[in-house]
Amino acid sequence: MAVYQAAYFAAIAESGIALATVVTMGATPVLTALGGRFLLNERLSRVGLVALAAALAGLTLLTGGGLMGGGPAEGTTAGVAWSLLSALGYAAVTLYSRRHNGDPETTAVGGFVVGAACLAPFALAGGILPEFTLASAATLLFLGAIPTALAYALFFRSLTALPAATVSVISLGEAVGAAMIGVVLFGERLTLLAWSGCVLLLAAVVVLTVHGQR
Repeated sequence: MAVYQAAYFAAIAESGIALATVVTMGATPVLTALGGRFLLNERLSRVGLVALAAALAGLTLLTGGGLMGGGPAEGTTAGVAWSLLSALGYAAVTLYSRRHNGDPETTAVGGFVVGAACLAPFALAGGILPEFTLASAATLLFLGAIPTALAYALFFRSLTALPAATVSVISLGEAVGAAMIGVVLFGERLTLLAWSGCVLLLAAVVVLTVHGQR
């Protein structure tokens, strides 16, 4: 948890949001599929492989085709390395949760407690802790409870019913959600390539969801 979160933001600092997102989110399902095959003996079906390819193509079009208004940033070797490390950490969390899927809520809470304990010394040393006010406390409480604890609890619960690679690909739908939030709430505009990426990503998610219920 601590590694993939910190590495992702390090990748953004080195290479920008677009490239860091493409490499991290694109490499995660691939690494998860490989780990699921060799560590958990989970095979990705032909439908899954096609959906994975479509999702990666959609993610590339969405993030590099106009969501950021000009394509991905100039990358650096360090930025790509941080992105791959983040993807490896995310894949490891997914595979571990799939392997030990008896209590997904405890896994989510325990993972973030340990991750927070690992990162707290760096936060204290760097002086990046927020100033305590009612607004900051409410914001942190919301971020911790809804998009973090609840979202990851649902993510880990999905791992009790679906293969790790399938869940990893379906979770790429969050890129579409982020794009829609940008359009609706912040007035951002997507290019035709970015909209095509949204369609490909959603198609991959729908196919894997329906295929997983059979």
